[in-house]
Amino acid sequence: MLKTNKEILKEAELALNNKWGKSILVNFTYIAIVLLIVFVKKYELNFLDTIYRDIIQIVISLIITGPFCLGLYKYHLSIARRENPAYVTMFDGFRDFKRAFIAYILSFIYTTLRLFLLIIPGIIAALNYALIYFILSDDKELTGSEAILKSKNMMYGHRKRLFYLTLRFLGLTILSIFTLFIGLLWLIPYSYVAYSIFYEDVKKQYEEQRIIIE
Repeated sequence: MLKTNKEILKEAELALNNKWGKSILVNFTYIAIVLLIVFVKKYELNFLDTIYRDIIQIVISLIITGPFCLGLYKYHLSIARRENPAYVTMFDGFRDFKRAFIAYILSFIYTTLRLFLLIIPGIIAALNYALIYFILSDDKELTGSEAILKSKNMMYGHRKRLFYLTLRFLGLTILSIFTLFIGLLWLIPYSYVAYSIFYEDVKKQYEEQRIIIE
């Protein structure tokens, strides 16, 4: 039986017990790297025209986002599984750069194209592709495009549940304004682990259904 979102959130809290500090450090590192890139673009590339600085920043973002996503998802998936991942796990996506990069670029294109049509198709696409990096982390044989297709198949019938879970975190993100966004240091790992548990739940049902069909 599938877990409720309330059960998922409770399990995420338990999984993060004694691991909050390490997870916060991992996510703080990623945020610091992103801010550093913004700083370099703004102050160190001021000899370039604004349009060229923007292009450079976009290219850098496209290159590093996929690998970082894979590493961060892998790190928090390990926490959800009650493991003790190493800090450097957050960089594992760069050792699997090709798959992470292709998965990110393709999902970005597909989602953006649907957003151009209407907001709702874009949201549906984002929900369909929510499991990509978990799948890549678990299955080293799948290509980026295959992970996208598998994520879409696994999410069939689960989009509404993930949407409501995401709304919870959106509400908490808004509330973090009152903490000057310091609360995000706890909210970000909390959301990653919760999504990891959601993935584990969906994966279990998906594999059980495949066994029955076969």
